[in-house]
Amino acid sequence: MRRGSVVRDGNRWRAMLDIGAPGGKRRWKRRGVTIADPDDPASVEAARQEAERLLEELRADYATLTTDVKSVGQLLALWVDEQAQRQADGELEASSYSHVERTVRLHVLPHLGRAPLGTFSPADVLAWQRRLARQEPPLSPAMRGKALQVLKQALRWGVRMQLVETSAAEPVDPPRTSGDHGRAASLAEVQRLCAHPSRHRWLFVVLSGLGLRIGEALGLAWADVDLDARMVKVGQQLQRERPGPDGPREWVRRPPKGRKVRSVPLPGFVVHALHEQHVQQAGQRTAVEAAGMEWEDQWGLVFTGDTGAPLHASGVGRALAKVCDELGIDRLTPHDLRRSCSSLLASRGVPTRVRMAVLGHSTSRLTEDVYTRAYDPDVVSAMDGLDDAVVGGIQDRPSRVSQREGWDTAGNGETPA
Repeated sequence: MRRGSVVRDGNRWRAMLDIGAPGGKRRWKRRGVTIADPDDPASVEAARQEAERLLEELRADYATLTTDVKSVGQLLALWVDEQAQRQADGELEASSYSHVERTVRLHVLPHLGRAPLGTFSPADVLAWQRRLARQEPPLSPAMRGKALQVLKQALRWGVRMQLVETSAAEPVDPPRTSGDHGRAASLAEVQRLCAHPSRHRWLFVVLSGLGLRIGEALGLAWADVDLDARMVKVGQQLQRERPGPDGPREWVRRPPKGRKVRSVPLPGFVVHALHEQHVQQAGQRTAVEAAGMEWEDQWGLVFTGDTGAPLHASGVGRALAKVCDELGIDRLTPHDLRRSCSSLLASRGVPTRVRMAVLGHSTSRLTEDVYTRAYDPDVVSAMDGLDDAVVGGIQDRPSRVSQREGWDTAGNGETPA
């Protein structure tokens, strides 16, 4: 139980809670109750009981703060607990909590956890960053910068909560990055990738043709695809998240980055790829059910594993690297295919605003018209142009594919009557 008391002060009862002594100065939180009739014992007792209740409220409100914080590790533990509570209250995305918890656990606490908070300085932060760069394997500049940002967030919170006087991390600049943000495949590489008969061939075609983020592609459901209108709605991304600090990781579908839903016209070769993916998935589902097992897909996803389970982004990345090795080209990542889509559109003279609408890049000017721009004739024309450029990579592609007989937009394995 935290140190606290209820004391009488004239015509008031005061609830007082000791919340520690950051910087050597002890701090108290107080709440008071006025006694309605100081001469009436029942009124005095009622006010005292109300003060006791207020003390319990203070203890609950300051449960994570009523402690003497003496080390960086203690402050980080309090801050991570606070982020966990924010996640539980719906104020913080589970993916954001997972990021800060993992960063603190792996990259901050092992180096700075025992550092005394009272003497913690910018020099200590700089030395920590250099240790991260020298360790085996060394942490990349981008990851060191992210770790520094997490530490800054924790210390800023400590300053606001008056647990520490200043943030020693603020004067430290993040490490400079190389500026290497991956690469974009050439048109010839995209064509070869589209033609290669790999397990995830149609996923690679969709990534290259629509410029989706990998989470958006893996979270795409058949219900999001409208072949009659040749349009796909990008409104969910697939992630694995922990529902709480100690819970197992679970599959969830979340709104895409920036929480902006967008609609993207489908080039003909992507329509063909989606049809072939549907046929392939239907065969997989039939085989699973014939073996007496249950199809595992709960969302009607376009891209699934052999038993209907969601695909892991890391597994898709490894499969793509293997295909690149087989083709004898420099390795690509799923995000490189997104860059490839943008690069191919740019090479055909597609304006920046149109490419931003296709890729879902966020700016203030696109916030209100991202939906309408997807139906902009310029966007449709741009995607048709991309179809003309890439079509050589897919053999026997129909010039136009509308909704085919047997197409299951609900993802439930049923054929429309």
